[in-house]
Amino acid sequence: MSVSDLARRLAERAEAVCRVYLSRGRRQGAWWCVG
Repeated sequence: MSVSDLARRLAERAEAVCRVYLSRGRRQGAWWCVG
């Protein structure tokens, strides 16, 4: 897997990744806000 493949796959699942690693955050429009 190349770096560009990894970046593309992460971008496709960005919200799911945020929900796992930044679980106290919330979505506000296009942004994931924490704190």
